[in-house]
Amino acid sequence: MKIHLYTLCWNEEVILPHFLQHYSFVDRIVVFDNQSDDSSLEILKSTPKVEVRSFDTGGKQHTGKLDRIRNQAWKESKGQADLVIVCDMDEFLYHPNLPDLLEAMKTSGATVLKPQGYEMLGERPPKANEDLVALYPKGARTYSFDKCVLFDPNAIEEIGYQPGSHVCEPKGRVHLFRRPDLFLLHYRHLGEGYVRQRYEACAERSSEFNKRRHLGTHYFESGKKTHQRFEKMKQEAREVFTQEGQPLGLEALMQVPLDFDQSLQGAKKALKEGELNLAVEKLEYILSYDPVQLEALTNLSVILNKTGQSMNAGYALKQAVALEPGRADLWFNLGEIAAGLNSEKVAMDSYRQALLLRPDFYRANLGLAGACVKFKQAEAAIPHFRKAIELQPGKSEAYRALAVVLARLKRYKVAAGVYQSWLEWDGENVSALNGYGLLLKTLGRTDQAVKKFEQALEISPNSIAVLNNLGTLLHLEGRLDEALAYFRRALKLDPANNLLKTHLAHTLLELGEVDEAATLNQALVDGRSRDASG
Repeated sequence: MKIHLYTLCWNEEVILPHFLQHYSFVDRIVVFDNQSDDSSLEILKSTPKVEVRSFDTGGKQHTGKLDRIRNQAWKESKGQADLVIVCDMDEFLYHPNLPDLLEAMKTSGATVLKPQGYEMLGERPPKANEDLVALYPKGARTYSFDKCVLFDPNAIEEIGYQPGSHVCEPKGRVHLFRRPDLFLLHYRHLGEGYVRQRYEACAERSSEFNKRRHLGTHYFESGKKTHQRFEKMKQEAREVFTQEGQPLGLEALMQVPLDFDQSLQGAKKALKEGELNLAVEKLEYILSYDPVQLEALTNLSVILNKTGQSMNAGYALKQAVALEPGRADLWFNLGEIAAGLNSEKVAMDSYRQALLLRPDFYRANLGLAGACVKFKQAEAAIPHFRKAIELQPGKSEAYRALAVVLARLKRYKVAAGVYQSWLEWDGENVSALNGYGLLLKTLGRTDQAVKKFEQALEISPNSIAVLNNLGTLLHLEGRLDEALAYFRRALKLDPANNLLKTHLAHTLLELGEVDEAATLNQALVDGRSRDASG
């Protein structure tokens, strides 16, 4: 079986000897060197099976050009190799007997390999003759490194790598191969000093292309942030290998037959009880044996999102959507995650796909409208907010959001109509009354605004927002004594509220209560000084 490997290089002299040794079983290695000025080229040119191709990006890291290489270079191996590996030099595909496993993959008819990703951790960079597995036995499970770095070039037409190759969209005859003992080990965190030095160098080489697209933003983080990230990863790291270099617990794991239903129920129980790590392990166990279990993927995405791992949740959902593209709920969930990650195109496309499948999907209409607002397409949001109101006229969120958008667009009379419709459905909604009051204030209809605020206070006498808004309006109208009473009432409910203190101090000053106003202002200054020193 012939295997070709394609990789990128820029000043990799630390990891390069280990990379060449690890992948010594492949038949051909093509290295695209981006102007290395250390000893990398020397090492590469002394290795017989390596072919070096230089490319120039003007001394800058241009992710667009790197992605084109990853997505196109391997195509020359069609008809020449059985498998290709497309990876970075700090990525090591690992199995105790990788060549035999790849033979088994080919025999099974699988075409794309899906490993389990780990960020390996150490206290210092390796020396040329040291064994990486023995030197770095611990790693942090990292879902974004479940990268499809190996595939059959004769079955795959396009691999579709996105920036960093963390996500791919293969086209052709796609059949995933995944095993619980098959890892992709990422050797980047080889001591905090090594990471900082690498980040600083990458930050210096970052192109305007990358900066505009917010790629590699972690390279610019402070030393303190890098330290915190490193420490967090150390806490999350677990033993990956035994002292003998075998995957920890592999033998016991492989002897236990998969019981899908039992494992899934165990994961759901763990999720319900808040044992999120246990739930993740059980779901991963299922996916290790069967990467196309839709329910396991969707549950995994939910947990990852709950634990703040939105990007990894998105990866899991993209796999789920690829398996069952007719599920509107999956597209909606992907839209929610993408919107949270500020990924405009993925978010908008996902919401639209959900609505294409289910036009009456309330949450998808609301989600798309919210995304339109977030990505500065407010006008496009309006019909989707209106559709959401039509679908569920008793819900407050669509009314509120639509009224706010219309007010921002200065379509005040239309916004007033939205508040009126909202109050027809729910006449005692404090948020609707408060919002309507603010809009009436903007329109100069002061008496009506006061009435709306007073109505809101009859329903919710302790609403600080309404008390403050009514006090502010009365202050503007010169009704200082009434304004003072509302500000005092609000501040009694929230004594630490600096905005209320400021409004109260201004009102007192205009009423001639100079001493009390001065005391409040001094308290504000002292509080700000404490905040600044803290």
